[in-house]
Amino acid sequence: MKRYKSEEGRRLIHESYDRLLNGWNVPYKEVDVSTQYGITHIITAGNPENPPLLLFHGTGDHSALMWIYNARELSASYYVIAVDHIGGSGKSEPNANYDRAFNQVKWLDEIFEVMKLESVYIAGVS
Repeated sequence: MKRYKSEEGRRLIHESYDRLLNGWNVPYKEVDVSTQYGITHIITAGNPENPPLLLFHGTGDHSALMWIYNARELSASYYVIAVDHIGGSGKSEPNANYDRAFNQVKWLDEIFEVMKLESVYIAGVS
């Protein structure tokens, strides 16, 4: 599945994403989770011993931009898990299964399994 018109375009978008992510002003890690619908990019911040908070961005945005003004405060009390929606404008990379039969519940189950999440708080913006 081709998402970018050129490799240069992909590089520029990822550089912009990384600049925004550095604006979180908090230590973070980036994780790529393999799912049946492609690679899901996740940003984590905060102490993993804190309650997990799963964050979803709105359509047309991505996690680096959406949570830039909230990440520092949220990661002080929660283990922030900011998900780039697969098929969106972030670093997640959908595969052919995404176009054919995307099932958001199955996708989330896979993320929960890989991230070893049993229960979480969830917040989203649209």
